Amino acid sequence: MASETDTRDARVAHSLLRLGASVIVHATLPLPDLIALAQAAAERGITLTLRGASDRSTADLERIAMAGRGRVTFDLSA
Repeated sequence: MASETDTRDARVAHSLLRLGASVIVHATLPLPDLIALAQAAAERGITLTLRGASDRSTADLERIAMAGRGRVTFDLSA
């Protein structure tokens, strides 16, 4: 279940993406939020960076990558 902080972070990130800003978020956000953010980045031609991406499954990362159509950067460092 998403925490209040996760919900707020996703909402703020989405708002910033709508304004044309590139955004960095943590991979702990719920998968549906990350997919929606990736789609928003792709639609606007801007970059979404996913910090801590190594914490997510490969399948999750692939779904996010497909939604982002080349506009998502994955930070896989530990």
